[in-house]
Amino acid sequence: METKTKVITALIVIMVAAGGFLVLPTVLADEPPAPLGDGGEGSSIFRRRVRIWRWIINNGEPETLNGEALAVKRFILVLKVGDEPVNVVIPRFWTVNGEILNTTELLDNDPFGIGDIMTIETLMVEWVKDTHTVKSYFAYSIQVGDVKASALLPFNIETN
Repeated sequence: METKTKVITALIVIMVAAGGFLVLPTVLADEPPAPLGDGGEGSSIFRRRVRIWRWIINNGEPETLNGEALAVKRFILVLKVGDEPVNVVIPRFWTVNGEILNTTELLDNDPFGIGDIMTIETLMVEWVKDTHTVKSYFAYSIQVGDVKASALLPFNIETN
């Protein structure tokens, strides 16, 4: 009888666990995945990115930053403006003299490098809360001396 009880208990545990695996993914999902093919899963990521860019464009103010490049990690460039470090979001691809460069190639000392004094044109977005202010800078142009790099974006940004 003891073995029979153990087997029944084990089966109940397995059934509950299997049922949990079937229910949990649908309960924990933020939104149902899009069907594959036209409008596949990648399209929801694309829509989020479009919404973010639209928000930045609608709320961003043009701001020019001048300072020394201190460091770069992935898509964040740290620029020393005055005595303060400022983090600037930089796009993945840039055009320089008709050539397309990625961020690593752009900042490997040819044409630009760490320690260079840069002029960076950005869209600045500011969030103000009761006790703090958050500023984000999104670069679309970098210039060092006579060399200018323009961000490779799906739209053009012109200053008036």
